[in-house]
Amino acid sequence: MEAAHHIADPAPPWEGILASAARLVGADSGTLIHFDGDNELVSVTSIGHGEDTARDYTRYFCNIDIVAEQAKQSGAGTWVDTNAMMSSQALHRTEYYADFMCKHGMAQSFVLPLVELPSLRVGLGFQRSTILHDAGRKLASGATGEYFRLLQDAFLERHHAFDVHVQTLEATFAGLGDALCLVGANGSVLRVSALAGALLAEGPGLAIRRGKLWHSEPQVLQYVTRAIGAVARGGVRTRVHVPGGWGHVLSIDIAMAPPRLRLTSETAFLLRLQKNSAFTEANADELAGFFRLTVAESRVLAALANGHAAADYAAMNGVSLNTVKNQIRALMEKMQCSRQVELVKLALLIKA
Repeated sequence: MEAAHHIADPAPPWEGILASAARLVGADSGTLIHFDGDNELVSVTSIGHGEDTARDYTRYFCNIDIVAEQAKQSGAGTWVDTNAMMSSQALHRTEYYADFMCKHGMAQSFVLPLVELPSLRVGLGFQRSTILHDAGRKLASGATGEYFRLLQDAFLERHHAFDVHVQTLEATFAGLGDALCLVGANGSVLRVSALAGALLAEGPGLAIRRGKLWHSEPQVLQYVTRAIGAVARGGVRTRVHVPGGWGHVLSIDIAMAPPRLRLTSETAFLLRLQKNSAFTEANADELAGFFRLTVAESRVLAALANGHAAADYAAMNGVSLNTVKNQIRALMEKMQCSRQVELVKLALLIKA
């Protein structure tokens, strides 16, 4: 029963949990499988399998996993057994059994769905080289059944805690006007805040299509994907900028998601999104407070940052050009600049 308590850990020892459960049911191997709402494989943790088995499953056979598909129909908490889901003849004719299970020495596979929701599916699977008859009834009854009910309850609690952590984070950043996404290593969007959903639905630019990050220009999507890969390899936060239509840019901070934001063993990344516009006006009050300027000086600096020439500002505000030039000289002295372009660059820091 101790394994159930470890599911609440920030980073549970999934392999140890699988090993204990596999021994209990007399299985040769075990897996923890996590799919997203679009049936894309998010992660798989296994014990007792060779590298070739894991490779074959993740590259192709996860897409035609008849046990996982049946589990989707049966619902959480109900054991699914290849020996009971169809006749032996029908099972032997399936590609999954003939080309995957037989190849890797599996005579039987049974799965317990832990969570079956529109947005995700997680299950425990076990494989045997010999057949355990009436496996579903045996696994659901007695001490074995109680053990797996405790495991499922613990996982549901973990899922609830995961939701609470994500919602708290989303609300915190939403209060600052920032949008958040939780993304898997393959670009699948595991979670998206309301602000992020609206931002990625605006177009043109980065969007979500079929549960994954998408962009109409493949090189832009590759740029974001490479950045995610770099974070995965080095573990260091990075920032990228993606075109968001003329005059707009989407700034994306990418970091590894902490353990509390991972439901299973998936590699996940936290993306913070901010939309910036070239047409956002510099604010004179902010400039005055930051650079300790007079009201007149801050208005001149805001005009320069917003693209106006000194003569234009003088004409629009009914002051002489000499007065504006004197104010610009005062600005350059206060802000330690030798050229007018340096004034604009410093002002744009506050504008951003």
